[in-house]
Amino acid sequence: MLAVLHDLVCATSQLEVAGAAESGERAVELARTLRPDMVVIDLWMPGLGGLEAVKQIKASRPSTLVVLVSTTHPDDLTPEALASADAVIWKSELAPELLDELWLLHTDKD
Repeated sequence: MLAVLHDLVCATSQLEVAGAAESGERAVELARTLRPDMVVIDLWMPGLGGLEAVKQIKASRPSTLVVLVSTTHPDDLTPEALASADAVIWKSELAPELLDELWLLHTDKD
């Protein structure tokens, strides 16, 4: 999944890849050190897991846009999972244009 997310971000017009993580722990560490504007993270990360990683990233970097992706349809996720991230996307709906749109919506709020 990491390569797919990397390629997806590279295909956007508004975003560039700052880092990539193989585990939830590494995602949290990179978010703290690289201070990205946006994080796209898989719900099913090895180790810490995507949901806990999202919580920790948002706790330390509340202004970071966090997009949680999952093979579980958003309608079937728990309210906790839906509330933890700024956006939740079903993997089959991932597209560069959608990430660009989420980024533009996020920056328009500022």
